[in-house]
Amino acid sequence: MGPHVINDRFLLVGDSARSGGLSKVRKAVDTANSDSDRQFAAIKLLKRRDDEIIKVFLERETAALKAVEHPHIVRMLESGWDPVLERYYIALEWVERSLKDDLQARRLGRPLREDRVTTL
Repeated sequence: MGPHVINDRFLLVGDSARSGGLSKVRKAVDTANSDSDRQFAAIKLLKRRDDEIIKVFLERETAALKAVEHPHIVRMLESGWDPVLERYYIALEWVERSLKDDLQARRLGRPLREDRVTTL
């Protein structure tokens, strides 16, 4: 997948993605900010499915993200449909580190076993 801009705002960067059950996450540049204040976004691209599961998933996840404001939960920037990719998307704040990294750095509880950790 080459360069692509979602909703005239999010420029997808690179081809690597973190995969999950119903989606994959790509890093993007949020072009709504000036070049001096460049910010990245996580673009969650929902899998292509022609059923109600994806629509229900999108509605529930976006409703939950809109209802929550907490410093330890990423903020939703927007959501919608991309006609070129033919996928629903959710744009979130980008976080460079993972929960696994944070837990290991803080040494909370027992160390996480590598075979029990899934990287997105």
